[in-house]
Amino acid sequence: MKLLSCSFGFYHNQKQQVLRCAATLCLMVTSLIVPWLFTLELVYEVRFLLLPGVPLSWVPLYIYSRVNPPEAAAEEPREMPCDRLSANLIRSANFPILFKACLPDAKEVSIDKDFPIFRTSVQTVFTPCKSNGVNRNQFETLNGDVSEVSEIVPCELTTLEEKMRAMKNHSTHDSSLSEAHVFWLNSTTTDILDEHLHNIGFIPQAYNVKDTGAICSVVFFLSAGSKTNVDYLHSHMDQFLSFGLEKSKVWELIHPLHVDKFETTWSGQSLVMTKQKERVPVITLNQEPGDVLFVPPWWMHKTSRKNDTYSRHASMNVHCLTTRSLSAFGALTLFSLGMERIMELPV
Repeated sequence: MKLLSCSFGFYHNQKQQVLRCAATLCLMVTSLIVPWLFTLELVYEVRFLLLPGVPLSWVPLYIYSRVNPPEAAAEEPREMPCDRLSANLIRSANFPILFKACLPDAKEVSIDKDFPIFRTSVQTVFTPCKSNGVNRNQFETLNGDVSEVSEIVPCELTTLEEKMRAMKNHSTHDSSLSEAHVFWLNSTTTDILDEHLHNIGFIPQAYNVKDTGAICSVVFFLSAGSKTNVDYLHSHMDQFLSFGLEKSKVWELIHPLHVDKFETTWSGQSLVMTKQKERVPVITLNQEPGDVLFVPPWWMHKTSRKNDTYSRHASMNVHCLTTRSLSAFGALTLFSLGMERIMELPV
């Protein structure tokens, strides 16, 4: 009986130790996972990619919004000197930041001369097509005014050089031109892009594009006319840096937690706002040539020119999926299988 009692006591103590170890392990795992679960990227993807149409209050984004209210982001500084641009800041920021006057002495940047590696490249994201597609929608304001939304699907296999030539040869008598050139960045092209940006002086020497996210692409926007390429409200799952190459541009940015105040549709490329139902606070920023704007994932945004007169305009964005995003894991998996053209869109 004494032996049995001792054995039971030993077993009981062992069981308690195992339970304590399991509880400790659960706490450790929870402390690592829970902050990741409530990052804006993940909860927003759950909301729109897995539970479309479900109100925000029904998903973890509601909890996130209690901890990170949109009013808090609006109170943060939105303009900083260029030397503040760093990997740590970009990884932690959940609000837009305009880095001012990154180019020394208002230096002009030319896509042809300063980014020669992309000059003869063709787009590497979309399934190739004979002519660019267009996703068409409409946007209705609170006043009931309706405007057309045209989202370009840049699937043609024309080179960046050919697109630049078409923009330069465009005249006021032609219909407006809107082009985008999208190119996946691998480790080699990312290093070359970083070298170009450092040589120009667009980013601090201590910062590299490859620090921005898990998987990145560079997008060149070319337009001729009175409008910018993205003059409609939309949002997407990646964060991006927008480099002001030439001409001024006005940005309107809306916190993603206000998305239920809009009717939306998923176009295959982005979440497009189709109708505004309530008033929302809007952050307006003026981006001058030489400025670099950082926009976090899922922030609604649109751009316009300071005036509606005819002009030719070129700009460059670097879009990156972050390591906090489920989409990044999916994209990296496709890349490992050699399936780089993940945008299988009808055109």
